[in-house]
Amino acid sequence: MYLFSKSSERWWNKPLVVWNCKSIPAELAVLNIQLETWPNGAWLNSTKLSTGVVDLVGQEASRKVERIPIPNWVKERLSQIYEQASVSKGCPDVVVWNEDTRAIHLLEVKRYKKDRLSVDQKRYMEVAPQMSVSSEVIEWDYE
Repeated sequence: MYLFSKSSERWWNKPLVVWNCKSIPAELAVLNIQLETWPNGAWLNSTKLSTGVVDLVGQEASRKVERIPIPNWVKERLSQIYEQASVSKGCPDVVVWNEDTRAIHLLEVKRYKKDRLSVDQKRYMEVAPQMSVSSEVIEWDYE
């Protein structure tokens, strides 16, 4: 479990954590931690697979997300998992990948004792390993 300092700020009514002296969603803090071992990644903060969030920039009311395109081979694999799992939502929050090995790892970020997996998320994460995509639930809370 990851423990973060609580930010006094919110974004889209979402509580923020302090990571490297910056207020960001827990999903972005987890992404940053994962990028210490994985070369690429993004927070998929919507059901669209075309882009992912890598940073939150600006001050409180004017915050905007910085997005990157998700590589086609990653989008295709995630779409295949959706199809195989027979769900229209449920892909975990954070996706990290390695272009060289074509490995993908998915992380669903949940606040400890506050959030739980939906039925669709459970199904998606059950099917992912069958398609050579690892996945895990990462819990976080405030220190």
